[in-house]
Amino acid sequence: MARAAAVAKPSAPPRRRRASATPRRLPCLLIAPAALLMPGFIAHPVLSVFCYGPRDYNPTKPWRNGWAALDNFVQAFTKDPQFWDALTFSARRVVVEVGIGDQRGPPGRLGTVEGPRTRGTVRGRSVQGPLRSAGS
Repeated sequence: MARAAAVAKPSAPPRRRRASATPRRLPCLLIAPAALLMPGFIAHPVLSVFCYGPRDYNPTKPWRNGWAALDNFVQAFTKDPQFWDALTFSARRVVVEVGIGDQRGPPGRLGTVEGPRTRGTVRGRSVQGPLRSAGS
């Protein structure tokens, strides 16, 4: 009888394997290189403006390079008509593009080529036909 009781005794539940911390950290590990490099990519052009702006730089005659201080900026803002033409052109483009973007629909649809009633991909899901809200 003791032998039968030993056989009928349920076995212990299998030991659960401890979950690795790597899957939880994987998104952070994948984003980390970009997060570390992006400040440099943003800061370099800004800092180079302050480095090259006050210089009198001529790549074809480097022996004539010198220090212009704020004369370059004064000349650009007061005596250069191309600067103001470029600035007004850029400002108009921003106003037009933002205006068009606002008419395209919700933020999830901005920057897409297809209109709101065409087939395409929206946020990773395939859409067949017009987009419908939950209420319709």
